[in-house]
Amino acid sequence: MKLLANYFGEIEYSREDVVYFPNGLFGFEEEQEFLPLSFDPASDAMLSLQSIKTPSLSFIIMNPFYLLPSYSPSLSESDKRIIQLDGNCEQDISYYVISVIHEQTKDCTVNLKCPIAVNKQNRYGCQIILDAKDYTFRHALSSFQVKEDSNAHSSTQKK
Repeated sequence: MKLLANYFGEIEYSREDVVYFPNGLFGFEEEQEFLPLSFDPASDAMLSLQSIKTPSLSFIIMNPFYLLPSYSPSLSESDKRIIQLDGNCEQDISYYVISVIHEQTKDCTVNLKCPIAVNKQNRYGCQIILDAKDYTFRHALSSFQVKEDSNAHSSTQKK
């Protein structure tokens, strides 16, 4: 299949590349199928989460563990059901945070409060809300010292 993707132009993909969000993303509940596209094929540090339904819609997402190795999101039982996660297989989950990118680096933010969780086994995802007070909706990207090398959760990106 082909798609005209923001940042990438026309690309080919298969159904196996798509991440399915049964409940959509917050504010975009009708958008349920997205294609994760990496800006660097060797890394899942930053990706474009491209809507299949609406080609003009994409989100810049980042692997939060590159930014904050101590980041510790957790899924509720309800979230686990949404992504069809069997048991406590946390190693089967990839987490990403939505970024807002501006021309001035000092104005760029990431939403640590509402990460995206993706089950790597079936490619089902959901956006969750964390109770932790340390995580905000608009955490300044400039406040992080980015890791050079990461053993972060493996990617769900299109290869």
